[in-house]
Amino acid sequence: MELTDLRVLIDVVDAGGITAAAKKIHRVPSGITTRIKMLETELATILFERIGKKMILTADGALFLERAKRIVDLADEAISAVGNSTDQGTLKVGAMDSVAFKFSSQLSKYHNAYPNVALSLIAGAPEKFVPMVKHGDIDIAIVLNPLRDPGLSSEIIAEDQACLVTDLSHHAIQDPSGIGASSILAFPSGCPYRFKLEEWFRMKSVTPSRIVEIHSYHVMIGCVVAGMGIAMVPTAILKGYPKNAGFKTHALPKKLASGELRAIYRKTQTNQKLKKLLEFLKK
Repeated sequence: MELTDLRVLIDVVDAGGITAAAKKIHRVPSGITTRIKMLETELATILFERIGKKMILTADGALFLERAKRIVDLADEAISAVGNSTDQGTLKVGAMDSVAFKFSSQLSKYHNAYPNVALSLIAGAPEKFVPMVKHGDIDIAIVLNPLRDPGLSSEIIAEDQACLVTDLSHHAIQDPSGIGASSILAFPSGCPYRFKLEEWFRMKSVTPSRIVEIHSYHVMIGCVVAGMGIAMVPTAILKGYPKNAGFKTHALPKKLASGELRAIYRKTQTNQKLKKLLEFLKK
């Protein structure tokens, strides 16, 4: 029995089933099913009663779940206690490319202030960071989406702004109908900026002519300049470009353009390195 098995069990109960848990923690349902069956075999008992697609905890399952939560909480506390020193150890941070760019100055100052802390920055799609934080793969993540997870703490560290970017020849854009036949350049599904842009289209009953998925903002902006399409981009990214970079910006409605960047971490985590990093990120 491994700690990961207990975390998976808790995720299944919290999500209300294996399929929902698999989506939440980004794993295949068959893998979760195998882990549950291995737990039941090891414990020589049935943890769930399966009624159709529903999974209901048995009496033994409820008893084991209570203990499993205690063990996971104690393990998280132990991990935090071991790394409780402010000026040494490892600190793993997850963030989208644009967010990492926005906080590059703060991260650099933290890195210089604590040279004995091995700062590891993991860039990627934001939807993967919540399960990574919950399972202890990373210590903290910076996300744009609101968070509703009882096992994680969330605090606002900065405001976020975004705008539309087009080539210089594109006419002014007031609403989605002004985009016309232009292609939308965006990160794959799961990107909060893409979600906002698609929601804007849906609200106005407009369907984009085409969505081209690109995995880098710098490549995306290069394609915009070349006339391939338009993109919704965080303004922090644009600050790194000269004024004559070959594109122009278009303001978006405030509700669409604005957002809150949040730091998320496990509630049981009392890591001093984490607390110091949060202080730097808020400056």
